[in-house]
Amino acid sequence: MPTEKPLDILGNSSVQMAAKHNELQDRQRAQIADALISTKTWSSMAKKERELCIHYLINESTSEADLRHRLAEIGVGYVAVSWQDVDQNDKTSREAQILVKALGGPIAKNGAMVMVDTIDDFN
Repeated sequence: MPTEKPLDILGNSSVQMAAKHNELQDRQRAQIADALISTKTWSSMAKKERELCIHYLINESTSEADLRHRLAEIGVGYVAVSWQDVDQNDKTSREAQILVKALGGPIAKNGAMVMVDTIDDFN
């Protein structure tokens, strides 16, 4: 009975291409988010605009404290942040990171996987 080989996530070209594609999209979205932040208040943004800005701010942040500061600067009220640093020596951690990137999830500048919920998410 043949044994199945485990899926090589880190070496999978489709996963790698999807992650690169989303990194390129993030660079394009950054220009839009930067313009939104400089011209609109948080409360005047539509839900999709707020989501875009949060994604952008996560990508630009180097720590949870940095992200919280950036969110406060643009007027985000209550915020819950889940910040998961990635251990580059741990294969499972690196696999989770590349899957988050491939699926379009936000990754901080230091490689951390981040999720943000605002009070607006509950309304």
